[in-house]
Amino acid sequence: MFEKLSAILHFENFISILLLFIVSFLTYRFRMQTASNERKTLIKEQVSRSVRWCFVTFAFLVVWRGAKILRQHTWWQEFVHSPSVEIDPEVFLAWLGFGILFTAFVWAAGVLRLFSFVGFFVLNKKKPVPLVLINVATFLLAAVMGLSILKVVFGVSITPLLATSAVLSLVLGLALQDTLGNLLTGIALQLDKPFRIGDWIELQGPGLKAVGQVREMTWRATILVSFTDEFLVFPNRLVAQSQISNFSPKKSPVMRGQLIRLPLDEDFESIGIRLKLAVSKIPQVCDEPPPRLLLIENGDSWISCKLVYWINDFGLSPILADEVLRTIHGSLRSSGTLLATPRFQISSTSVVESSLQKS
Repeated sequence: MFEKLSAILHFENFISILLLFIVSFLTYRFRMQTASNERKTLIKEQVSRSVRWCFVTFAFLVVWRGAKILRQHTWWQEFVHSPSVEIDPEVFLAWLGFGILFTAFVWAAGVLRLFSFVGFFVLNKKKPVPLVLINVATFLLAAVMGLSILKVVFGVSITPLLATSAVLSLVLGLALQDTLGNLLTGIALQLDKPFRIGDWIELQGPGLKAVGQVREMTWRATILVSFTDEFLVFPNRLVAQSQISNFSPKKSPVMRGQLIRLPLDEDFESIGIRLKLAVSKIPQVCDEPPPRLLLIENGDSWISCKLVYWINDFGLSPILADEVLRTIHGSLRSSGTLLATPRFQISSTSVVESSLQKS
């Protein structure tokens, strides 16, 4: 056991983890300037945690190497074998080595998580990668590292362990059916990619209707931020069963519209030209395609129209809707045009005649 610990507790093995940490940290500092603030905060926390575990691991490693050197001296042998001292150097070094393995595993797992953050960002710079994929990648890498340590140090055969873990996984799967279902559904959503972090989406289902910007996708839930800055947390399984409308297309803007009613005797074409020109001056409204005034319905004394325009940021919809309506009312008022109002005409003659016929 001690020889196996000595074989794995070489400085070279820890230097390789340190190099991986340095490469990940430098990539974060110089290549992740465009990352979101949430991702930068998570990475900073991971860097701080990795640095702390790095110092602890190397401190234990120095103590372990020093104890190995001391045990070869004659005076140390006489000291540990004296009647007043009951210390078994081999047992002491073995327990210290196990402690180093534990701290090194925690440190390496943190470095692998940091490496996953950086790696996913380099592969996909436009949108943040959900935490569910980073957690799964970190878990798989840490599991491979842990199984390798068990095989090298403890001589554990991996095949029977995998067979035992399969039975344990079945038991845990039945006990944690909902939790694992949300995890697997979250992974499936990322493979299908109906939306990404930062997209504005609408979820519709039985008793569910919510609109928000995707802030994060964890192993259990999808987190949205609504127009009123409320955090909406939905289980991944509920999201997968809902109808998803994505308002953040990659190449084309989003169309929005406002309904208005105009008097039937007004010049629809001239009003349309004035309204389109006025709305096109709003900075957030796209110039291409230009705003359009569509005729929706003819009424008895009015025409129903819809002024449609295109925007690039769906999150500005409430603010732009207010500004567009103000612009419409201002343009109509300046030209002397009034919005159509309901008109009712009651004929007293017809009511009297109907009463006489009944009598």
